[in-house]
Amino acid sequence: MQLFSLTLLGIIFVFVYASNSTILLHIKLIRRAKKEGTAAMNGKQYRFMWCLFAVMATGFYLLLLNSNL
Repeated sequence: MQLFSLTLLGIIFVFVYASNSTILLHIKLIRRAKKEGTAAMNGKQYRFMWCLFAVMATGFYLLLLNSNL
């Protein structure tokens, strides 16, 4: 049960990390787009980037968890 709770807590942490990273990158890209006069990232790109961050971070977390056992 301890391994399950550790894994669940880690995955939740990873999803929060992915959300924070994606939001900060989105804000940075909006500022750059306003400055340069180009189009900002749309909703589909934002959701794809969030899913990509979440999947990659979860995969790395699970690999790290399995390597320490």
